Amino acid sequence: MENMAKEKVDVLLQQMAEDEERIAKAQRERENELRIKQNMEIINKIDKLENVKRMAKVKEYEKQRLEERLVMATEKAEKIK
Repeated sequence: MENMAKEKVDVLLQQMAEDEERIAKAQRERENELRIKQNMEIINKIDKLENVKRMAKVKEYEKQRLEERLVMATEKAEKIK
């Protein structure tokens, strides 16, 4: 009888250990998923900042080209006079 009780206790202890391991694994997976999500958010922010910088450079280039065209048109108009 005592042997059976010990076996039941051993089985219960084994089940508890397995449950704790499953819980720990699930918790690690959740933490990893959260880390991945946070990293993706950081990457997206960096991408947006890079896009803003790139667009600013494009606008600056376009502004420069327009100024050059205005200067050339002004010079051409002066030559015609």
